[in-house]
Amino acid sequence: MTTTRSSRVPPPPTLPALLAGLALLACPWTQDALAHGLPRPVHGGSTATQLDLGFEIFRRGGEIVVYVTDHDSPFATDVFSGHVELGRELVALRPAPGGLLVGTTTSKRPDLRRSVVVLKARVLPAPLRIDFAAPPP
Repeated sequence: MTTTRSSRVPPPPTLPALLAGLALLACPWTQDALAHGLPRPVHGGSTATQLDLGFEIFRRGGEIVVYVTDHDSPFATDVFSGHVELGRELVALRPAPGGLLVGTTTSKRPDLRRSVVVLKARVLPAPLRIDFAAPPP
C-alpha cells in the first residue's frame, strides 16, 4: 500500500495567534523599532536615513550644514569626517556642537536635493554614503 502526500493548504492563523501578533505590535519597544522613517526636517532641509541615524542637509549663509540625529536627539558628530558632493564641488565637513557637520561652499545656490554626503568613522567598516536624491525606502 502506498501513501501519497496531499497538497493541502495550511490552515489560516488562529485567533490567539492573531491577537498575539497585534499585542506585539502594540508594545512600546516595538513601536520605537518600527518608528524609523524619514526624519522630520528641523531646519527646513532635505532628509535621509542611514544606519538608524537621521540626516538633514541645509544651507546657512555660505555654509552647508548636515544635522545628524539618533531617535530625534542630536548625535555626537565628532566621530565623523567626510565631505558633501555638490556636483563637481567637494565640500569638506568638520564636526560642530549640537549634532552638526559644517562645511563652506563656493557655490552661490547649491542644489542640496541632489547632494551626496560621504562620512567616515573608525567604527564603520566602510564609508557611509547618504544620497539625498535617492527616493526614500
